[in-house]
Amino acid sequence: MVNKSKNENDFFFEQGLKEFESGSFWEAMNSFEKSLKLYPSEFKTHYYRGLSNFFHVTQTKSEGPVSPEWADDYYRDAYQDFNSAIKLNTENKFFPRNDFLYYWCALTEIKFDKYWKLSAEERFQNINQAINLNPNNGKYLALRGRIHEKLGNLHKANEDLCKAMELDFDEKTIYYY
Repeated sequence: MVNKSKNENDFFFEQGLKEFESGSFWEAMNSFEKSLKLYPSEFKTHYYRGLSNFFHVTQTKSEGPVSPEWADDYYRDAYQDFNSAIKLNTENKFFPRNDFLYYWCALTEIKFDKYWKLSAEERFQNINQAINLNPNNGKYLALRGRIHEKLGNLHKANEDLCKAMELDFDEKTIYYY
């Protein structure tokens, strides 16, 4: 029975990856959901389902744009999956430092409305954790800079954005946030 479940889990996970890579994010979410029903503690599946939720809102073309009233639900689900992946990545095999997972939590947080109701300390918690784990990642500094900018902390924003560019970070990507 365990082998059959593991084989089914592998099937759904692999199917989800193929759908994700082809840009079929809705289908990928459904495949990862089936995989998680069989193995709910598989952190990679939480990570990819989180990405699927995130990109379903930001990059879906075939089904048309996601309506704003639904976008927060997808961002919330993505955020929960990234947090689950952090908690489940105890052996640190997939992401040795979890910095990338904290980055995705931070990026998802700023996309949904709940974020702007958080305290300043809470807003920076995930991105600061990513930077603490990997201080030489320009993408992380750029995201923190954009958060500072949106909050009106222009001096801190400038510091982070300048350092991000010093680290050979692609200037165009800064405007993504």
